Amino acid sequence: MKKLIYGLYALFFVLIAITFYMANTIYDGLVEDRYYERSKYYFETKRKEKEIGFKITLDESPTVGGNDVSIHIRKKDGPLTGARVTLFVGNISSTEYDGTFILKETSPGAYVSRISIPFSGRWLLRADIDHHDIRTGRKWDLRVE
Repeated sequence: MKKLIYGLYALFFVLIAITFYMANTIYDGLVEDRYYERSKYYFETKRKEKEIGFKITLDESPTVGGNDVSIHIRKKDGPLTGARVTLFVGNISSTEYDGTFILKETSPGAYVSRISIPFSGRWLLRADIDHHDIRTGRKWDLRVE
């Protein structure tokens, strides 16, 4: 009976050690910058988006190579103009190819930048919008072919 109990203790400690090893070696990272500040005001931001009729669209999915990415931003009373829009582009499996791009407003509410996606796979695009009416963002999890 003692051998069984000692064996269970040993098995338990081995499983705990494996758990700590896996938790330490597998890094999926935080995709969200300043996640605490953003989560703190999440519901207030969503209320503000609803109040002003905020809508953002990614015109088309990027492909492998160089792409002109276009994002349109609207409020209920028209295009959102004069915003500072940055676009984070990152590969889900590696941070090596991550990049942040500043989008230029080419027409009212239309923001464009040239980005590069070096290979196919899952890519995250996150637009951060900073405007005197609202500070918010959107994410797109895309499969690039």
